[in-house]
Amino acid sequence: MDVKQTPSGFAVVLNDRILLLSADLSPAGQVSKAVLDSRTLWDRRLLWGVFWLGLLLLAFSIRFFHIHVLERRTSLFLKQVLATVPAILIAMIVLSNFIYNSFSARMETQMQRELALLARNGQNLIDGDRLARLQSPSDYRNEDYNAIRAKMNFLFEGENSEQRQGLYSTLYKYEDGQIYIVMDDDDGVNMFKPFEKKRG
Repeated sequence: MDVKQTPSGFAVVLNDRILLLSADLSPAGQVSKAVLDSRTLWDRRLLWGVFWLGLLLLAFSIRFFHIHVLERRTSLFLKQVLATVPAILIAMIVLSNFIYNSFSARMETQMQRELALLARNGQNLIDGDRLARLQSPSDYRNEDYNAIRAKMNFLFEGENSEQRQGLYSTLYKYEDGQIYIVMDDDDGVNMFKPFEKKRG
């Protein structure tokens, strides 16, 4: 999962779709289909062409081996393998697809609820006046900074990294048309580092 900022809010990039969230993290839509450019389409067609050509060559090689090497004789064990392996593969594919479809929507809804809950909690915990007084990196670790930091740490109090499951807290400040990172769980992120907007 990856989160990108958009002009109207955020976009959560999943394996099979893109969820669009407004600035208050309420659902604003999703993108499940995309149109590829002509070059990408031709590259994919070429790849599929090579795949089917390789498959035909493999089938021809097997037939040649069966006729000229085995002289059209096939052992009972080989027949059983050829019958059971495809059945097992098909059953595994169907089962995995069923499991994925069953849990995908549930996980998606749960993730949206957790993100919205964290955002609401963070909004209620952060003191706007203290945040407004943080103006530059020289305010690092002052009284206002430490007070806000303590409130942010409360979000994940008592949870270890495994329980957080990849969730992290970051505090942004919007000022003069630019978004700045004020606090982040990663100590390597400098205070008031500009948030890079993704283009494209």
